[in-house]
Amino acid sequence: MEENGKILIDFNKLSIMTEKFYAELDELFSQFVEMLNEYDKSEILQNYFFELFESFFYATFIDNFFSNLTPENLEEYGLSIDMRENIKNKYEDVQKDVDSIIHVKDEKKVKKIDVEYYNNFKARLQSDFPKILNLIAQLEKEIDINRSKKYLKEKKEEIKKSGRTDRDLHSKIMTAIIAANIKKNNTFSFGKDMNKLKNGLANKLIPGLAQIYFKSFKDLSKEMLTEQKGYREEFESILYKDWEEPLDLLECLIRVSLDSVDNHRKKVTQKGFREDIKFNTLIRIHARALQISNEALTLLKAGYPNGANARWRSLHELAVISIFLSDNDNIVSQRYLEHESIMRYKEALIYQEQCEKLGYAPHKKETLDKLKERKDYLCNKYGSDYYGDNGWIPNFKGLDRSFRGLEGYIGLDRLRPFYKLSSAHVHGSSRGFHSMGLMDDSQNKILHIGASNYGLADPLQNTAISLMHVTNCLLSFKPDFESLTQMKVIHYFIKEIGKKAVEVQKGIEKRSKE
Repeated sequence: MEENGKILIDFNKLSIMTEKFYAELDELFSQFVEMLNEYDKSEILQNYFFELFESFFYATFIDNFFSNLTPENLEEYGLSIDMRENIKNKYEDVQKDVDSIIHVKDEKKVKKIDVEYYNNFKARLQSDFPKILNLIAQLEKEIDINRSKKYLKEKKEEIKKSGRTDRDLHSKIMTAIIAANIKKNNTFSFGKDMNKLKNGLANKLIPGLAQIYFKSFKDLSKEMLTEQKGYREEFESILYKDWEEPLDLLECLIRVSLDSVDNHRKKVTQKGFREDIKFNTLIRIHARALQISNEALTLLKAGYPNGANARWRSLHELAVISIFLSDNDNIVSQRYLEHESIMRYKEALIYQEQCEKLGYAPHKKETLDKLKERKDYLCNKYGSDYYGDNGWIPNFKGLDRSFRGLEGYIGLDRLRPFYKLSSAHVHGSSRGFHSMGLMDDSQNKILHIGASNYGLADPLQNTAISLMHVTNCLLSFKPDFESLTQMKVIHYFIKEIGKKAVEVQKGIEKRSKE
């Protein structure tokens, strides 16, 4: 551009003018502060980001210098046009340093470009191309270099105020991670330009940061889990104050069930029924029932009614099967026990299909052949329909050979509504979003992820009822006066547990409305 016959620098080709320059710096600085405010106050982070900000300032200025090595400007300062390439070749190292800040091609090669670096660059220019300093002077005038010194000083003071003071665990951990990474690698995740600052090198840094993150969690795990344990114990203590009577009664029932069956088992065995297939099947079912009852009790004490109800679902299935076996001859119990071989064969086939994807060794051919041989033998013994998942259920007239059919056949289908709800907490249907730990007016308003002292009544009662059914099947096998008395005792437990559980739940509902 010419004015009065004199060639001036065409500042339209500069990437930023004075006010725009500082305005964009302010925008970048705001992004730094916003990022720092995501973490705890940290001198390491503050110093790192100020140095980065300062480097961006001088890198941008030096980059403008190289951009303004135009034929017109070179001619203005008495330099030949071919000097443009000479200067760029001479200061290729400087251009790489500048590029590392402005374009972030390799986060490990980001160069610190401060006032000292800039003055050294000017000194080199003065020695190699003294006339070009006139261009530098004009650029400095355009951005008001004196203003920049005050500007950077103010930003340094401002950045010291950044960082969170409400030290939550996540912020604390992340601050430690980032600070450790900066100390080790002198780098942080930043982007190619101001508008994409936060995205920059995330993909490159994620593996390394994830390892530091994991180690930090491990180092802090004791502190974190001790705190969590304290919260849990305090909550469980509060829950127990509400539910003490029904919970203690259920725990007592589990012990009574164990002791009464153990005593009756010894007497029945002495009468010559040690090898009785039905008797032994009922004992094995009862052992599982006791274990599940204890699992449900543990979940109830911890405030997880959904989990307890899901475990009760299995207990109810055992109760239905136990009653059905108890009402039928030994052949039915034999069918039930031997059906395990069918399920094992099916599981083996599924495993064989997926083992390679899992990285596991496949079954040997001999193993599969033995399983298949056993399967074929049983299907030949009981009929081809024995291969079905419910194939062990006899083909009785009027009996639907499904669990629901079995449930109705023995008269326990009255518990079907509870069973259906418990299934929702086992499977992944949207019905499972319903939480027993929330009152009706809170459903769909709260995403329930933790424990609750509400909603224990149903799973508590149901666990007691189903354990009673399984226990009574054994106590009624070759019954005597003592076992019949124990059955009546258990009946009283059931009534009392139900009564107390309902009282507690209604009491909690009443308190919530006060």
